[in-house]
Amino acid sequence: MRADHPLVLAILGRTQSASSLRRLLRNPLSFVWVYAFGWREPQSSAEPLVLDALGIGDLVHLVLDRALRDLETGDGLASADAETIEAAVARAAQAVAADWESERPVPPAVIWSRSDRRRPRDGGPSPFLW
Repeated sequence: MRADHPLVLAILGRTQSASSLRRLLRNPLSFVWVYAFGWREPQSSAEPLVLDALGIGDLVHLVLDRALRDLETGDGLASADAETIEAAVARAAQAVAADWESERPVPPAVIWSRSDRRRPRDGGPSPFLW
């Protein structure tokens, strides 16, 4: 993680408690995980990487909104074929993923790539969007 990451700069700009300072000095990586990313030990080991309903709604809304704006700059949604719509959604998903990673705590990319391999062969949704 780079030193000038927005989450690191934001947390270091805040007033720190005694326990956060102790964690920063004794275990800087743990400090970043807990105070910058907001990562905590999962409540249940069965589903440690699941978005809540609000998170899923935000993610889907952002992707669809960006894809629709992309399509409307062309000939519009009504005249777009399935291939054009799929391409717009794919571009939107990549853009939203980049924004999401810079603004919210997310697992490392290796976890996302492993979950992507579990995607159904028929092109169905990712397991994280069920």
